[in-house]
Amino acid sequence: MLLVWSSKRKFSNLLPSANIPDFKITSISAHDCTTKLQMGNFPCLYAALEMKRQIGFYLTQTYIPTVLIVVLSWVSFWIDLHAIPARISVGLLTVLTITTQSSGVRSELPRVPYTKSIDVWMSACLVFVFAAYVEYAFVTVLSRRYKKFSNSSGNSNSNSSATNTSSRESLNTSSLYHIYEEQVTGIMHKDREGKPRLSRTMSRASLLTGRDVGHLVDKISRYFFPVAFVVFNLCYWLYYVEY
Repeated sequence: MLLVWSSKRKFSNLLPSANIPDFKITSISAHDCTTKLQMGNFPCLYAALEMKRQIGFYLTQTYIPTVLIVVLSWVSFWIDLHAIPARISVGLLTVLTITTQSSGVRSELPRVPYTKSIDVWMSACLVFVFAAYVEYAFVTVLSRRYKKFSNSSGNSNSNSSATNTSSRESLNTSSLYHIYEEQVTGIMHKDREGKPRLSRTMSRASLLTGRDVGHLVDKISRYFFPVAFVVFNLCYWLYYVEY
């Protein structure tokens, strides 16, 4: 059997109806690789097709949907902090959606031992969505501790005022100061025993500034997450555009 390339049609010609949705053929090379051995000649024809992956297919099927999912996770920052069902639903929905999207994309691509650009993209989107979900838990803890410390401070101030009023006729100024100091010391001692250092510091900062740190973190996240995602996109596209 003898195999040769056709002399009527070049090997580089492509049929008009032949196309691949996510690849573009850039070059074709071919040659005769017939091997001569002691047993005889083994005919062989070799052709190499160099293809370049088209971004349009993945742009509409992967990149744009994942960007919308990440943007959807930022909606929770604008929802009221006390709307617990709404914020949990948005966070959980986006995390599950981006996980499903990532699994679907990776199942369609070949398994390779190195990290692909799409792997970096999907992992980063998952981190952004998960961070937005964890942010709500962190903000909720800060807000609850702020309310608890505010109530404790208000109760201690009211109790101190009632004690001072009832005992003003029988106690002098030094005695009143001593009682107030004992009450404040007891509250601070109880706080040191039962609260973590970070939460205690944040709660005291809230009391000193008169503002809920949880709401403040929520407002900062409204701008921090979009800016961080834009910076990631700039680094990602500038690095992988060469490929």
